[in-house]
Parts: sequence; C-alpha cells; structure tokens
Amino acid sequence: MNLRYVLRSFRSNPGFATIWVLVMALGVGANTAIFSLIDTVLLRPLPYSKPQELVTVKDDLRGIQQSNIGMSVPEMEELRDHSGVIAEISAARPISANLTGTERPERIEAIGVSTNYFAMLGVKAQLGRVFGDEDRVPGFAEAIILSDGIWRRLFGGDPNILGRKLRLDNDLYSVAGVLPPGFRHPGLPAQSPVDVWITTGFSGTPFPPPHPDARMIPGAIARLKPGLDIAQARARLEAFAAEMGRKYPESYPAGAGWIARLTPLQEEITGHIKTSLLIVFGAVVFVLLICCASIANLAVASHGEAARSRGTPRTGCVLARADRAIGGGEQHSIAGRRRDRLGRGEIERRLAARSRARSVASE
Repeated sequence: MNLRYVLRSFRSNPGFATIWVLVMALGVGANTAIFSLIDTVLLRPLPYSKPQELVTVKDDLRGIQQSNIGMSVPEMEELRDHSGVIAEISAARPISANLTGTERPERIEAIGVSTNYFAMLGVKAQLGRVFGDEDRVPGFAEAIILSDGIWRRLFGGDPNILGRKLRLDNDLYSVAGVLPPGFRHPGLPAQSPVDVWITTGFSGTPFPPPHPDARMIPGAIARLKPGLDIAQARARLEAFAAEMGRKYPESYPAGAGWIARLTPLQEEITGHIKTSLLIVFGAVVFVLLICCASIANLAVASHGEAARSRGTPRTGCVLARADRAIGGGEQHSIAGRRRDRLGRGEIERRLAARSRARSVASE
C-alpha cells in the first residue's frame, strides 16, 4: 500500500521524483565507492600466506634520532639465527634500470631480493618458476621474474617468454617465470609498481664484502616465529640489541641506541592512508545523512504544497462537523465547498460570518 502511494506520488510530481533519485544516487553511490575502497585496502587480509606473521624490518639509531639507516648482511643473518624472533627474512632493495631486449627500451622498476622471498610470502609463478636454491649466489643471479603487467604490456603475454634473454642496464638476465596477476611487492615502496624481481646474496660483486657497517640494504621483509605477536617480538629485540652491542661494539655502540624496528606488513602498506580513508568515509556518510535530510524536507514541502492546493483531510472533517453542528441548511455544506476547492481561509471566513449571523438571529 505504501509503495503504491509512493509510486503514485512520483507520477503526480515527476520533478520531485527526479530530484529524489539524483540525491539518493549521489549519497548511496559515494558511500558504496568509498566503502569498497576501504574494504579492499583496510579490511581484507593481505594476499600472502599467514599475513599476520609478516613484518617489515628497518634499522633506527634512537640515541641520535636517526631512522632507516640501512641493514647489513651479517645483521640479517644475526636476526634470523639469534634473535629468537625471525623465522625467515628477505632483503628488499629497489633498483631503477633500463630494460632492453624488447621491441622498445623502457625504464622500469626492479627490486633485488633474497632467494627465499617468494617462498616466504607463499607466492607461486603462473608461468615458469620463482627463485629457489639454484639461484643462491653472492652477487646477482641470472634468473629474473616478471610481473604479469610487464609480461602483457611488453611481450604480449607470450607463453614462450621463459628463457628469453633481457638486459637490465648492462647486465644480461634470463626470464625464469611470470608472477600471477595482481601480485605486488609489499612494504618498502618503489617509485612505481615493481616490474622485475632479481635475486642476490648482497655479498659479492657489485656489493662490498659483508661487514656490519656495510649497510647497503634499505630494509627487509620477515616472518615472525609461529605464536609470537608483534609486542613480544619487539620486547625480545630490545634484548637482542644489547647483545649486538656486546658482540659488535664498534658497529653498535651503546650511545647510538641501535634497534631493529618491526612494523606489521598490513600497517606498513596501509598506515599512511588509513586515517585519510577513514576521514573521507566519515565525510561521505555525513553527505548521505544530508541527502536523507534533504529528501525528507522535499517530501514535507511537496506534501504541504499539495495539501494547500486541495485542503487537508483534517480540515475537511472539522469543517464538516462544524457545518452539521451549526445547522447546515444551505444548498452546499461547508465540506462541499472544500470539495469545490475553496481555500481554507475562505472557508474559515464564511464559517465565522455564518456563526455571527445565526447568533444575531437567535437573539
């Protein structure tokens, strides 16, 4: 019944119906869009194996207020083997290079990682393979892995891409695999999405010999040991930092306040935009409330206008009862005059005049 009334109202007032549809479409559409973005970025778990165990690792010197000072190969090994916190760890070093060996050269973003990078994240190739023990070398291995995007953009999705020789700057590499669609390097950002993955041990040419002071690794991605939460891991790393100071006093002096800073991978990826997204979501919800209030005001105004043009049912009932009470001997009752679309003011004036006339007659 209510639905039929609404539809009948829309047909009788198409202008109001058009405004209603536009305002509601604006409010609901904006909310749907921003909630979809929040769901994708903030609510869904990361597309990696056991994402709650993944963290980024960066070095700070709290004593002299320096952050992101870089990591060394010996330090990564110490973290993995002696901290009691890290089950697996992979270095991650962004590299910008010229890719040749295709129809057109292109400046691309690559990243140098440890051989266990993909295994730690639980990612497999859609074509070919990912890095394995056969790629474990001190310097750069020959094998490279392509993103799905660059494989389709530069090579047309060629299924025979495996084994193809490509150059990154002056170094020759061989394509070993192609990653699945949608995979992106997590954490440490590059200038643009990573297109090529290279594996290296960070301990041979072109890198210097491993030493605690050779901090050529910007940061790492690691997996915590099972059952260990981020608070427990950070507490254990405080004790580990003191142990590193005793073991390498020249590289980790007590006054420097060295610490390996852990950040959950989800927070690393979304932390800088989480607050902004929530603020935008709140603003859009407010806009929806304004839209609803506007619709309500429009409905009230439309109903009032319609009531003034034909008289309200309540007024008609009151006037009819008044007409009967007064006597109602005229050809047309006051209620009938309302049906003849006399204005409310006119009816009330006639009612008052009739009352005065009858009063005088009774006297």
